[in-house]
Amino acid sequence: MVGGALTRIKAGYDSLSRTHKEIADYILNNATACTRLSITELGKRLGCSKTAILRFCRAIGYEGYRSLRTDLIGDVGEQLHRIHDMLEPTDGPDAIALKVCRANARAAQETARILHTGELEKAAETLLSASRIKFFATGGSAVVALDAYQKFLRLGLICLYPNEERLQGMLASLCQPGEVGLGISLSGATRSTVMAMQTARQNGATTIGITGGVDSPITRFSDIYLYGAHSPMSHITGTIETRTALLSVVDSLFMLMVSKRLKSTEESLEKTQRVIENDRFDERMMKYLAEGD
Repeated sequence: MVGGALTRIKAGYDSLSRTHKEIADYILNNATACTRLSITELGKRLGCSKTAILRFCRAIGYEGYRSLRTDLIGDVGEQLHRIHDMLEPTDGPDAIALKVCRANARAAQETARILHTGELEKAAETLLSASRIKFFATGGSAVVALDAYQKFLRLGLICLYPNEERLQGMLASLCQPGEVGLGISLSGATRSTVMAMQTARQNGATTIGITGGVDSPITRFSDIYLYGAHSPMSHITGTIETRTALLSVVDSLFMLMVSKRLKSTEESLEKTQRVIENDRFDERMMKYLAEGD
């Protein structure tokens, strides 16, 4: 049997048992919501056991619920096309800019649909209570990690982010209970990041993964994981849309953390804002520069 989750359910619907048809009906009518549900949560909504859901999955050709959910995530959203596939030889600057911005907007919208708010809540609480937050990311994912690092630092949290892979490995080896290892990988399969997450977890840290790769290697070593919309890798553009998606996840996480600790973080935000403002040119400095020209 081939096809996405919704196609498989529809194709095999007539041969399903009454119980399995009830599960199928719920998924077909609530596909987007189901992408955010664990098998336990789905069972509670349906009033059935995990065993019944697993049998349903096998009845439509899946080994388990995880693989069904992975396909379902791909079904419910608009397909994120690789940007270079959308380009035409005749495209000028205006057309290219419009296509890129539309692709990024789709990535953010799709992320809003698949982001598991329960996991987002757990991640926010875990980060706010951490004694230290240690970041693991490299390559294109480092851009997202740096954005998260400076945002969380502004909340007065102790954050560590060496930008060299071996140093990140050392940092992971020194993790302790009470600390958080935060791994960010666009694909979810970056070897150095996954290994750092494994080491951090073995040493007692709580691990949080942010990725575009559903059921990717990084999730195996993540106590909490957050998905952003995923687009295929391109040798021309990399993963522009996925980077935008993960930045949206970080922004959502940051704003939730602010809302949870608004009073306690207000002083830290004000202090760090003054540093930002002091690094900007004021009117006097602009006048001085103009006179120099």
